[in-house]
Amino acid sequence: DDHTGWCYCNHSKAEFEEWLGETITDWPGEFGRGGSRQLEFLEWRTIPVTNLVRDMTKWMKAIKPNLTIGAAVWTYFGNAPSYWRKYLGQDTGRWVKESYLDFVSPMIYTNNTADFKGMFLDDLEYMVDGPEGKIPIVPFIDVTRKNTPQTLKEEIEILRNYSADGWILWSYGGP
Repeated sequence: DDHTGWCYCNHSKAEFEEWLGETITDWPGEFGRGGSRQLEFLEWRTIPVTNLVRDMTKWMKAIKPNLTIGAAVWTYFGNAPSYWRKYLGQDTGRWVKESYLDFVSPMIYTNNTADFKGMFLDDLEYMVDGPEGKIPIVPFIDVTRKNTPQTLKEEIEILRNYSADGWILWSYGGP
């Protein structure tokens, strides 16, 4: 691992080689950070993450069919959903499209109201396809990032004005 958070273990290599249809002799080599074929690896790594979300939903609903499945996901920003898809392996739009989730909760952690609004609007567009999207959207609001009561009020007003299905107030309580 080159500190990217991307897994370059032998299992990942074997699965990637199978998907790619070729044997890789220099691993991660050109598939690593900055390598000429890095984007191929990043595209592949969305597959095991998506399969995990799919399988967990399937297994849990087989046990309890009426279970509601949601996910706390990285928020989109700057109309750049591909950033999270490629660099985190998180393909939230696909999870929604394929009905792997019953609701989605983007983590919108900022104390800047304009940034908050922009991120939420991007989440609406790219995660659930608008205010009356395929599934409910219930964002997390971080109340510890120097958010004042006024900022919190403004963020909740934004969510109400743009038809969020609710919100979750979140506070990191660790050391």
